[in-house]
Amino acid sequence: MNDQQILSKKRNIILEILLLIVLGSTIFLPRLHELPYKGEEPRRVICAQELLLSGNVFVPTIQGELFLSRPPFQNWVIALTGTILGNFGHLAGRLPSFLAVIATTLLIYCYCRTFFRGMVPLSASLLFLSTFHILKYGGLAETEIFFTFLLSSTYLFWHAAEHKGCPNTLKWIIAYLLLTCATLTKGFTQAPLYFYAIIGLSLFLNKRLSNLLTRGHFIGLMLYLGLFGIWQIGFCYYTPWEATQIMLLGDVTMRFEHEGIINYLEHWSIYPLEQFAILLPWSIFLLAFLNTDFRNRLKPFPAPVTFCLGAIAITFISVWLPAGAKTRYYIPMIPCFVILSAVVIEQCYLHRKEIIEKKNSWLKLWTVFQKVFLITVCGLAPICCIWATIAHWVLEHGTKKSINWGGGGGYRKYIQNFIFHLSYPSDFFINLFNN
Repeated sequence: MNDQQILSKKRNIILEILLLIVLGSTIFLPRLHELPYKGEEPRRVICAQELLLSGNVFVPTIQGELFLSRPPFQNWVIALTGTILGNFGHLAGRLPSFLAVIATTLLIYCYCRTFFRGMVPLSASLLFLSTFHILKYGGLAETEIFFTFLLSSTYLFWHAAEHKGCPNTLKWIIAYLLLTCATLTKGFTQAPLYFYAIIGLSLFLNKRLSNLLTRGHFIGLMLYLGLFGIWQIGFCYYTPWEATQIMLLGDVTMRFEHEGIINYLEHWSIYPLEQFAILLPWSIFLLAFLNTDFRNRLKPFPAPVTFCLGAIAITFISVWLPAGAKTRYYIPMIPCFVILSAVVIEQCYLHRKEIIEKKNSWLKLWTVFQKVFLITVCGLAPICCIWATIAHWVLEHGTKKSINWGGGGGYRKYIQNFIFHLSYPSDFFINLFNN
């Protein structure tokens, strides 16, 4: 590769990065400070304000009372942005989530650039920006997107550094620093579990488990335990032991509090379909991995494909088993899904002549995708708006018992929950149009 080609390649990379930043800013930034707070947003901002007012950075509170939902790292960041901006308005609360979206988008781009030279890096980044959960939470002062950036950074950075031959000690130190921030954002459960499961599986498949016994890993682990321990000691100093138990395990135990095998069977059967639906239309491309011909074309699998497939396989059980798990709990794995979808899109592009001639069954996914996309944009949106009106009317009048639900309280509650869940996509389209 000559100097002109190298210069052209660098220019293209810079232009693609600028495109992603401009597109992400266009989607999320314009009304970041205008839309009213909703959901858990006020709590995040109030906690940040009270941390500054009380001077106690260890214990999150609301109106002076303990708020034992999760550790305060996000509150620290919101407190920082509020201090810089001089107020705690909507922009101060939501700016960290917006920056996390941009950072995660660039993280996916840089990760894919480490392994791919085609259209995968840009495609995967664009897919990430256009997924349902990112569009929904990217402009909110919620924990999900902020946590997604930190947790996905741990395993994607580690894998890229492993591939590039980064110094072992530096690789583990940076990975554990990111893990510390992720743990201090959402507690001592999901972040360490996903980190060790994903990286442990990757080391096992590559027969490098001995890397966990190196000095570099030991230094990183001690750094992680030390930094997390500093916050934990400070928190325990100001609160009783019961508060620590609730802070570390409260959100997780609630996911297993559903009684009855029926609730679990319902969740186990529906949850995979919900995840597939929430990733539409890009999840259609993931079906290509079920096709033998497609897998044979990719063999030997590129390192990111094996890594992402393994990461999804080893972590999915954590949200599939507990009946109380929601689809948003799996947002930190969206980068793996969009990377795999981008690989399939590139293969569709490379074999576009075969698509026209319809020689291979897996290539028909592109045609299916086009139809689903058109149906979603042109047909589903107005239908959902009509359905939302009907669903909310039924829910409102059903609550007032003006409708005979055809049975006892159990059936009535089940039907109400069914209609309530069906109203989700309707609410999304209506909010999208309103905003």
